[in-house]
Amino acid sequence: MCIRDRLKEKTFREDLYFRLNVVNLDLPPLRHRKEDIPELARHILEEFKRRENRQVRLPAESKRMLLNYNWPGNIRELSNILERAYAQAAGDEILPETLEMAGEPPDILDMLPEPYEGFDWNGFKEQVHARIFTRALELAGGNNRKAGQLLSVSPESVRKFRTGGKGKGG
Repeated sequence: MCIRDRLKEKTFREDLYFRLNVVNLDLPPLRHRKEDIPELARHILEEFKRRENRQVRLPAESKRMLLNYNWPGNIRELSNILERAYAQAAGDEILPETLEMAGEPPDILDMLPEPYEGFDWNGFKEQVHARIFTRALELAGGNNRKAGQLLSVSPESVRKFRTGGKGKGG
């Protein structure tokens, strides 16, 4: 329920609303802005570095964990998790085991963008297809058969993805 609805129902003080409503920013939740997470994490860790005079970096596996989480608490939760992991870091890295995320693993459907007028469904499908096939190939070390097994598709489907749908001759 948004604050405007609460105003109409008289469950939120109107004078407080107008006192707080100086600039109204409509930001989508962090789970819909995954591309912002690495930069936000870098900024948060820079703040800790300034405060504590200690550099700690985020290795790839830890970044991947942050990107795969659903973030029900948005940026505040990201900051809290990073602060806790920063405090627990024994060396100069925040290891995946120090990233304590609450709750259940994310529901993939919660990560989908909200449709809007002009939403490019075909473009979205192509992006998802390319990202998942590319990631499967990375995990499989470039092996079409192994990537196909990860995705439950044939090696031929993976080969077609790699060649852009062109035949073996190019």
